Amino acid sequence: MSVAPFKRQKGETGFYADGVFVHIRNEDGKAEWCELKVGVFANRERDLSAFPSEWCRKILPKPTAVPACASITDKDGFLKLCQSMRRHFVVECV
Repeated sequence: MSVAPFKRQKGETGFYADGVFVHIRNEDGKAEWCELKVGVFANRERDLSAFPSEWCRKILPKPTAVPACASITDKDGFLKLCQSMRRHFVVECV
């Protein structure tokens, strides 16, 4: 996704990160588990606020744009990847 379509979408930009362990084969052919880190920037229109007790029933507005990145890397490598994406999509830190 290029910058222009992302910035034209309605809503405020939020960032979400998560990880999942995946089974891979390393360079030596040995099987091992590694963490696949995922970062997502999502534009979403602001909705009414809710109390924590209401969060499980709260239905958020659907995102209008969702560029994402994923990598098997250490935390510093993942931070660099996410910062590069943030700069590409001109997302300001608050």
